[in-house]
Amino acid sequence: SSDLATATVTSWDPDTQVRVFHAINFFGFLWVSNLFIMFGFFVTAFVIGRYYFSAYTTELGHEGGDELGPDEKYVPFGSFCAGVKAGLTCHFGSILFGSFIIAVVQFIRAVVTYMLDKWLKPLKEKAADIGLGKCVDLLSACLKCLMACLEKLVVYISKNAFIIIAVAGDKSFLSACVFAIKELLGNFSYFAAVTVLTNACMYMCKFFILCTNVFLGYILVFHSSAPDPAVESGLFPDP
Repeated sequence: SSDLATATVTSWDPDTQVRVFHAINFFGFLWVSNLFIMFGFFVTAFVIGRYYFSAYTTELGHEGGDELGPDEKYVPFGSFCAGVKAGLTCHFGSILFGSFIIAVVQFIRAVVTYMLDKWLKPLKEKAADIGLGKCVDLLSACLKCLMACLEKLVVYISKNAFIIIAVAGDKSFLSACVFAIKELLGNFSYFAAVTVLTNACMYMCKFFILCTNVFLGYILVFHSSAPDPAVESGLFPDP
C-alpha cells in the first residue's frame, strides 16, 4: 500500500484577502512616500551643511578672485549632485530604514484610527444609554492624540538624525537618533526657542500671503472693468 500524503490547505475569505492586500498596498505607499520625502530632506540638509561649514576665502589664504569677495564663503561646486550621490551610495540604507520606521508608526496610527471608528461606535451607542457616551468620545480622542504625538515625535527625531548623518557622514540611523536625542535634551531651551520663532515666522508669512490674495481678489472682482459685459469669465468664456 502506498502512503497517502495529507496536506493542510488554508482558505481565505475573499473579503479578508482584499483587506490584506489593501493594507500591504497602503503600507507600501507610506514607505515609498516617506522614502522620497526623507531623501529630499537629506539632500537639503547636506547642501545646507556644506554651505554652513564652508570656509571663508580669507581663511583659505586667497582673496577669492573675480567671482568671490574676500569675506564670502567658498562653497564647493556641485553640492546638490554630491548630496544626491551621497544619499544614493553611502546613506541610502539609513534613509530607507528611517522611512520604514516612520511608515510603521503611520500605519499603526491608521489602524488604530480605523479600529476606534469601527469598534467604538457600537460601544458608544451602548454607553450612551447609561450616560457614558462622552467618556467613550474622550477615550477615542485621547488615543488618536497619543498616536498623532507619537508620529510627530518619530518624524522630528528622524529628521534631526538625517541632519546629523548628512553633516557627520559616518553615523548610522540608530546612532544618529541617539545622538540627536541627547542633543535635544541637552539644549532643550535653545531648540524650543528656535522652533517657536520658526513657527511664528511661518504663520506670519502664511497670513501675509492670505491677506495679499484676498486684496488682489477684491481688486479683480470689484474694480476691474470687463471689456465685454457678455463675457462672464476671462479664462473660460461662455461659447
